[in-house]
Amino acid sequence: MNKQENSELKEILIVPSSPYLENRLFDAGDAYLNRDNCLEPGIELKKALKNEGYDLKTVDLGNMDKAEWIIFFDTPRTNEYLKQSLVKKYNHKMILMLWEPPVVSEVARDLSYHRRFKYVFTWNDELVDNQRYLKLYWPQPRSTFSSNRIPFDQRKLLTLISGNKNSFRPNQLYAER
Repeated sequence: MNKQENSELKEILIVPSSPYLENRLFDAGDAYLNRDNCLEPGIELKKALKNEGYDLKTVDLGNMDKAEWIIFFDTPRTNEYLKQSLVKKYNHKMILMLWEPPVVSEVARDLSYHRRFKYVFTWNDELVDNQRYLKLYWPQPRSTFSSNRIPFDQRKLLTLISGNKNSFRPNQLYAER
């Protein structure tokens, strides 16, 4: 199927956190959300799925009743779209994608919660069974590097800040970081 009209496309809906609604998950021009070109994999996936006859969009712009799949990103129990999906018994078309580790996300560590979903994509190899739990392979976007790089042996300090997360779980190191 090649590039059908939008009215003919089957919908796949994504339930991201609220800043990414209104298809901002696919907005390459949003300098804040697309920092370091981090939205590129999703944008490319959206294009590829369109060529296969699917319209990938955020849930607020779609119709959950007609959607082929509803994909939840680390979605907590309190999410209204999740509540609606469970009431309507959409479990057969619900997918959970686990991005965060259990120390950050209750969703990641609660296996009973996972039973609500037909499939769970995860980074956690201990859960992967290639039936219900599938390995999440998410590409990292291309980066451009400055040609004015300082040789490593001449650097005085190297710092990496990868996220502003917190956890109240025992033995975690987020608070120290």
